[in-house]
Amino acid sequence: MSLAIIILRSLLPLLLCSTMVYADGLPNKVEASLLADIKSAQLQLAKTQKQLTVERMALGKKLHNLSDDVRNLRKDTAVARRLADEQTLSLDQLRERLAEWRNQGRYQHNLLASQHQQLAHGRERDLPVRKSFAAGLDWLQLRVQGMEQQLYPEWHTASLVSLDGEVVSAAQIKVGPVEWYIQTDTERGGLLQRSDEQPMPMAALAFNRGQLAQLQQLQRTGRGDVSFDPTLNRALALAQNKEPVLGHLTKGGVWVLPILAFALFALVIGLAKALQLWREPKLLPALAERCEKLVQNGEGDAALGKLSQQAQGAQREMIEITRVSGTSQQRDDRLFACLLTHKHRLEYWLGAIAITAAVSPLLGLLGTVSGMIKTFKMMTLFGAGDPAVVSGGISEALITTELGLVVAIPALLLHAVLQRWVKSYYSQLETDAIKFSQIETEQKSQGAQA
Repeated sequence: MSLAIIILRSLLPLLLCSTMVYADGLPNKVEASLLADIKSAQLQLAKTQKQLTVERMALGKKLHNLSDDVRNLRKDTAVARRLADEQTLSLDQLRERLAEWRNQGRYQHNLLASQHQQLAHGRERDLPVRKSFAAGLDWLQLRVQGMEQQLYPEWHTASLVSLDGEVVSAAQIKVGPVEWYIQTDTERGGLLQRSDEQPMPMAALAFNRGQLAQLQQLQRTGRGDVSFDPTLNRALALAQNKEPVLGHLTKGGVWVLPILAFALFALVIGLAKALQLWREPKLLPALAERCEKLVQNGEGDAALGKLSQQAQGAQREMIEITRVSGTSQQRDDRLFACLLTHKHRLEYWLGAIAITAAVSPLLGLLGTVSGMIKTFKMMTLFGAGDPAVVSGGISEALITTELGLVVAIPALLLHAVLQRWVKSYYSQLETDAIKFSQIETEQKSQGAQA
């Protein structure tokens, strides 16, 4: 393209000259020479463009070949890196295995050293192993039997402390750190627990029937799915220290009593109100519309009397008020008084449940403050080094708060449910009363004429 621009620039003066010559009327020979020069320049330009195209294609092929070479080199590099990583990984595995072997060697060396120290300085220094070769063989045989018993456990009969606190004889077996027992006379079985403070094992947990059957099957056949404590007596300690509900409440102190009294009070009122609302007469749907239709058809008080016999409770009272009352003002007053009476009866004692829901957390907070005061007093007298000294006040503080919330949340839910029930029932009565006040009866028409 740059060569074409140069050729055009060189031909531009010739073109201008040809134009001027043509304008002045030069001969045709000059014009023909100029046209020949232009054609030769165009041919040279086409030749140059063709050469550029050939060179461009050659460069494209060369670039493509170089790209293929780069791609192949990347693949080879990835393979080489993978091989290097595998070699490094195998070296790391060898290092880990070597470290494990060294740890095992140290463990065995320490075990042998401890055995040697026990023989030299422990209780076993007076054993016959140091007196004669035969005595040493006997002692070694006893040790081997003990190790075989650990590897291949068997049932044996020994004494233990039962859950009732009595010393009884039972079949026992030990597998590693876990021990089981079976009392054949009382059909009891479970887990054993040993401690350094007591020379005799204790029954820690009694199995149910299914677990006991599996344990007995293990004793008979040597196979069975028995339960054990994978936490090594920690779960047993939690199960043994699990306190009953009464003991948990007793730790709350004196403020537990008013909270429980409010809970019982709210429960009794809630059950009574639920029974009262459940025994309320069912409301007839569209009762006022039916009465209005009967009056419009001219059936009179006899039809209203038959309809009032079908209704019950507040709806029957509204029908009777509609039949008896003459003027509209008198009927509205009596209907309003009837609604107030039934509303008061429906909402009676509901506020006590709301009071329980509001007061119980406050009593729990009061117990919390009392427990913290007790805790600080104990810390002042005995210091904060012993947790058992201050645990009583902290238990009282936390248990009263917990109990207050436990009582308040159900009381709040119970009040909301009963309040919604009462509101739904009363709103239907109120709708019927409004429609009853708009019915034109015979007494109302006569009062209007008078």
